This record gives sequence, structure tokens and C-alpha cells, in this order.
Amino acid sequence: CTMPVEVKLSDLVRLKVVAEDEAAGSLKKLVSRLKKAGIIQSYRQGTELFMLTQKANEDCYFLDSQTRLCTVYENRPDT
Repeated sequence: CTMPVEVKLSDLVRLKVVAEDEAAGSLKKLVSRLKKAGIIQSYRQGTELFMLTQKANEDCYFLDSQTRLCTVYENRPDT
């Protein structure tokens, strides 16, 4: 819950932060939108992995600060 998380595009679709039609479109525009929204920190083209943003205390973007439970457990990334 406090380690950096790398995800694939299919994980982002499953997490419902990317629509399937958007995933089929321009990767450059998608990366730009996700960075601007604060969902990802970076994208590595060579591995095709997105690095999810962490909160200021280094918690996962999807970790509830109060309950310390994953808010997307049912749709969590394959990693």
C-alpha cells in the first residue's frame, strides 16, 4: 500500500480511470490527461508501464486514508 505501483493499460481500464475507446486512441494524449489529473506520475514506453501517483505520505492513490483499505480491491491491478 505504500510502495510505488506500476500498472498496464488494461489495469487502468479495469480501474475505470480509462475508457476502452480512450485506450484504443492516442497514447500520448492519454498519458498527458492522466498526468494532469494526478493519477499517474510517469509512463515508460519501453515497458508500457504507468507509474501510479502516490499521496504525500507515500500511500497508494487508491488507499483510503481513514480505513487503510483499498478502494478498488475488486478491480485491483494484476501486480
